[in-house]
Amino acid sequence: MRRSIGYRCAMSSGRFCYLCGAVTEELFHGLCSPCFLGEKELASIPPRISVSLCRGCFRYYSSGSWVDGGESLTGFVETVGRKEALSHVSKELKDPSVDVEIKDIKEKGKGLSVELELRVSGTTSGLEYRQTLNTVLQIKNVTCPDCSRRSGGYYEAIVQLRSEHLDDTVTKFHEQIGRLYARDKQAFIVGETLVKGGVDFKLGSAKAAKTVATYFKSHYKAVIKETASLVGRKEGNDIYRITVLIRI
Repeated sequence: MRRSIGYRCAMSSGRFCYLCGAVTEELFHGLCSPCFLGEKELASIPPRISVSLCRGCFRYYSSGSWVDGGESLTGFVETVGRKEALSHVSKELKDPSVDVEIKDIKEKGKGLSVELELRVSGTTSGLEYRQTLNTVLQIKNVTCPDCSRRSGGYYEAIVQLRSEHLDDTVTKFHEQIGRLYARDKQAFIVGETLVKGGVDFKLGSAKAAKTVATYFKSHYKAVIKETASLVGRKEGNDIYRITVLIRI
């Protein structure tokens, strides 16, 4: 693997590098800074990295769980490239950082093949260190469990929103769900029905329904009423769906 090293070296008379014979005012284990840095390879990366990406929410599967990868394909690629490079950096490199450049993107089967150039920088023994790495990110397009539930119309709660100022209240409701979805991918809306006096929403997350109800109660003094109904059993456990009335 071809790599490049960057450095700074202050030259003066008095001491000799035992490797190249250069004269310098400071040696590092008997070497001038260029030779000292040239002997080191403080970062590495596999030539190919395989990862499963949900194109619905841009989360990827890592170490047994789904991890946020950003809000776009570019953001995802930069996140994974930077994370992989940092995971292979030597502890000898202090304050490491990684710049990610996408060199090429090609469709490959049901996914993508992305060529990356990763420029790692930091310090070692007080010297600036730079190293360039190259790898190929092989992306397999999949659907995560949460997005699969969403596309299948799955919901855990019905929120009955009732208000004399319905347009403003519905706007606030959507804003709150958007904020919750950023950290809970089951906080999605799968159904929205206009009824007399308000709107009924089907939400993928019962927890999100309760959180939104708490928000309207604390900020708008809404009257909250919650009920639950048995909808089935799974692995010997009862499954309930809740209905939350929010009246403002």
